[in-house]
Amino acid sequence: CPPGTDPSTQRLLEEAHLLFSQMSHHGVADMVSTKDFQYYWSRAKEDTQSSESGIHFGHYIAASRDEFLSALEAAKLSLCASAGVPLERWGNGLTVLLEKVFGNIFIDKMRAICLLEADYNWLNKLVFAKRMMKRAREEGVIPVEQFAKAGCQAAEGVLATGFFCDIARALHRSAAVESVDLANCYDAVAHPIASIAMQSLKVRATMVAMSLSVLQTMKFYLRTGFGQSERSYGGTKEDPTMGLAQGNGAAPPGFLAVSTLMIGAYKRLGHGLNLVSAWTGDAFFIAAVLYVDDSDLLHMSLTAEESDKEFFDQIQQATFDWGGLVQATGGALKPSKCFWYMLSWQWSRGRPSLKK
Repeated sequence: CPPGTDPSTQRLLEEAHLLFSQMSHHGVADMVSTKDFQYYWSRAKEDTQSSESGIHFGHYIAASRDEFLSALEAAKLSLCASAGVPLERWGNGLTVLLEKVFGNIFIDKMRAICLLEADYNWLNKLVFAKRMMKRAREEGVIPVEQFAKAGCQAAEGVLATGFFCDIARALHRSAAVESVDLANCYDAVAHPIASIAMQSLKVRATMVAMSLSVLQTMKFYLRTGFGQSERSYGGTKEDPTMGLAQGNGAAPPGFLAVSTLMIGAYKRLGHGLNLVSAWTGDAFFIAAVLYVDDSDLLHMSLTAEESDKEFFDQIQQATFDWGGLVQATGGALKPSKCFWYMLSWQWSRGRPSLKK
């Protein structure tokens, strides 16, 4: 890295290099076959909303019934992926606002979902969500700290945090669970680190650049109960828009790739702890519990004799390190949701005391 490089950025780049070297030499395929097209679209739900252009799921479902039309669509998407040149209509997105809480229509309490062109979004799902994630699972590079993956649920992350507290009580060690939720995780990801993270999982640079370039210069239109806007907003080549976009099939696997680098770099800084399951006797190393942007950092005193001040310093250093890694990816922590609970044995002379 050149002199003056941000230390957290350098750690993420080093982690990407290590992750790339752990993967097999075979890259993630981005070619689309006729069978791929027919398999997905013959099972798709026709009432799914998409596409500012008006080309909706029904058109692709109908095309999947014809061999020639399916081959034509598959060839078109394969050409875009191999040449790195997106279709012009992919550059238009339609933003709709959905209620997070039923009945609450305040604009800052709603979730913005971007309806992308259906074929572009499906290509992202095929390459990143299906093929890239399948390769990552087979290679065993997805960290145990990330519970937003196939076969896991959010409840399992909550259960893991509960087990951590139980182990701390059994060991009579001071411990802390620190909530460091991320703000707008999909919309805040910087494309340079997202590109590096997805390339480290063996996706071709041409395919990654093509997918991200669409979002960087996309024209976003807004649809409300009053209709669709005629004016748009968005980025340019000189001032590109960052983020992975809510509703993008590449957003969940893309953020998982970025968080994999973050977790790996955080653990290489010396954070985390070795635990042994009381039920099975399995030994494992864990540093945090993440489910997409919901993040808990786990801390435990190194020894039973460690003072509270030493433990506080340990927590603060971990917070600084995690915050630096988050900022290096373009994100930020939610100030209103950053707090930690500490189970201290020193303060209560042997009896656990919960402090916030």
